[in-house]
Amino acid sequence: MTSDIKQNFFILIILALASLLSGQSIQGEWNGSLQIPGTTLDMSITLVEEQDGWEGTLDIPLQNVKNMELVDLSIQGKDIYFALPKVPGQASYSGTINENATSITGVFAQAGQSMDLNFAKASEEDFQRILTGIKNLEQSIDSLLLAKNVPGMGIGLMKDGKIIMSRGFGYRDYDHKKPVDENTIFAIGSTTKAFVSAGLAILADENTIEWNEPIKTYLPDFELHDDFAQREMTALDLVTHRSGLPRHDLLWYGTDFSRKDLFKRLKHLEPTKPFRTAFQYQNLMFMTAGLLIGEKSNSTWEEFTEEEIFRPLGMKSSNFSVDDSKRTNNFALPYKEKDDKIVAMEFRNIDNVGPAGSINSSVNDMLKWVDLQLNKGTYGKKEVIHKSQFDVMHSPQMIVGSGALGSKHSEFSPYSYGAGWFIYQYDGTEIIQHGGNIDGFSAYVQLLPKEDIGMVLLTNLNGTTLHNAIAMEITDLLLNNESKIDWISRAFPDKPKSDKNDDKDIIERRKKNTKPSFPLVDYAGEYMHPAYGSVYIKQRSGDLTYQFNSFQEKLEHYHFDVFQGDLTDLDQKIKMQFHMDQDGNIMSLSTIVEPMLPPISFSKLPPKQLDEPQFIRAIEGEYNLEDVTVDIRKAGDNIKLNVPGQPEYTLIPFQKDEFKLQGVAGFSIKFLFNESRESVKELIFYQPQGNVIAKPKQ
Repeated sequence: MTSDIKQNFFILIILALASLLSGQSIQGEWNGSLQIPGTTLDMSITLVEEQDGWEGTLDIPLQNVKNMELVDLSIQGKDIYFALPKVPGQASYSGTINENATSITGVFAQAGQSMDLNFAKASEEDFQRILTGIKNLEQSIDSLLLAKNVPGMGIGLMKDGKIIMSRGFGYRDYDHKKPVDENTIFAIGSTTKAFVSAGLAILADENTIEWNEPIKTYLPDFELHDDFAQREMTALDLVTHRSGLPRHDLLWYGTDFSRKDLFKRLKHLEPTKPFRTAFQYQNLMFMTAGLLIGEKSNSTWEEFTEEEIFRPLGMKSSNFSVDDSKRTNNFALPYKEKDDKIVAMEFRNIDNVGPAGSINSSVNDMLKWVDLQLNKGTYGKKEVIHKSQFDVMHSPQMIVGSGALGSKHSEFSPYSYGAGWFIYQYDGTEIIQHGGNIDGFSAYVQLLPKEDIGMVLLTNLNGTTLHNAIAMEITDLLLNNESKIDWISRAFPDKPKSDKNDDKDIIERRKKNTKPSFPLVDYAGEYMHPAYGSVYIKQRSGDLTYQFNSFQEKLEHYHFDVFQGDLTDLDQKIKMQFHMDQDGNIMSLSTIVEPMLPPISFSKLPPKQLDEPQFIRAIEGEYNLEDVTVDIRKAGDNIKLNVPGQPEYTLIPFQKDEFKLQGVAGFSIKFLFNESRESVKELIFYQPQGNVIAKPKQ
């Protein structure tokens, strides 16, 4: 970062906080409390002098009053007056500002009654402390990025309705040293989920949907493996991770399945927990919520979000696909850390599961989103979402348990989940937040509603925790926590030196001196799962390879009939075990697609020989079977077997050159070819009472 950019940043910060730091100025925040029967109402007013006069707002946190306009605001000398027409009973206030402009003594009037209400100017020392802390943090971030191998970061911070930081650090293009600024576009990953919940809230405002109405009311084609969950699943269930399904991310990650394809495949995914009994993070349910929004708005989730959220907030730089980001002139490139170096990654297009995490945005745009959240649905003077909906979105709906920076530490309460937000207490302060990770990007949005604090941190490094740690450093700064924790050290603990071989555990589990049960060519084929699709096993140059969606790698023999390959994009390995029937035919393979799931079985499909004209020509004809003549012919899309005195049989493809007889258990036919495969030498009838051979009729 150049010195002139730093200087400009300091000037912006000083200007943003100038009115709050001026000891003799009336401008700024004033805090007071009103004693009413049974409680105390803490409140604050913010006064700003414009060219054409004074403007002001009132906040009452206990009543969720935020930025209520002070009407007829008048400041004449030391006298101040304003009305509150939105408060019943012709509410108004009149008071006197003391000589040092540090306090206001006055009376609040409502419905013919008067009550003392005094205000004190917000502490100048506190704002000076915040300003100094922000400067110190700003000066350290470039060093932190370098030390933790993070190419770039954007940080936005709001307090009391004012932006006190919005800027970039490091590089959006690391190789060409193109800097990040406040308008650089990053993928925000799963922080997208809160936009989906907000979309549902808008539809609920309009009475288009109800949070607790079964979604089959709105999406009749919705099907799950669990009939009860299918019947009872609501919009609120979709966005609170309580469907009973684990992640199943390899169903969408790296696939070319459309959103509708994924929706249709949900019924083939087995749950691992009973419905509504446990928190299990689940992207496909948010995708389904996006389909619900599109269906009920007669558009798409993207179009609805653009029209109902982006446009009212002025989020002009935000989009829904990395393809759109790449067409702009200020987007961050994705990176990962490998061997302690920053390495470029490919963009990951996740349009098919978009509502779960496909939004791309900038710090400036996301601060508008943060402002909407802190103001409970109001942006400027426009109500985008009714404040009552935040009782759903910002309230605990499911117990989660542990959290990223350590609910194992005593300062954190157990985590809960609202609708698109994690919720917990940090030393008694409520935090509402969500992170996001997708290939090459990590994002974090955090709200402290009671303190009117919000922040967004965007990075272009895969899976970093630096943004979480910096967010907590900022949180401690703003809360003036005395027992300050070193969040950076906690997020990046020193790794103990060890001579341990990283592959030792894998090697120890491998059984030595084993070999495959079959020639490698016998493992080749297409293996199918009704949800996950196909795994293709091929033999090339004496080795086996696998192709599963966008993953295509070599398979190495591990032990017995287990082979192992890489999931390169995920820096993981995958094992595939092949299974045979009692007759020694390879019938399926199983693999673990994620740690929480048991192995998933993919059934081996028969070769598509019925589509091969040469194969059909070779097998058609008459055969001598003992003392009768049988006839084999193609009829339509099937192969038919005619035996005198018996019904016509349909041959069902089974293994290469072998077919089962439909509806007749235990019977099959295998064709044996000459060397050129132009004609059949004989065919074998496999049957329970003994096998017989038939010869082609001459």
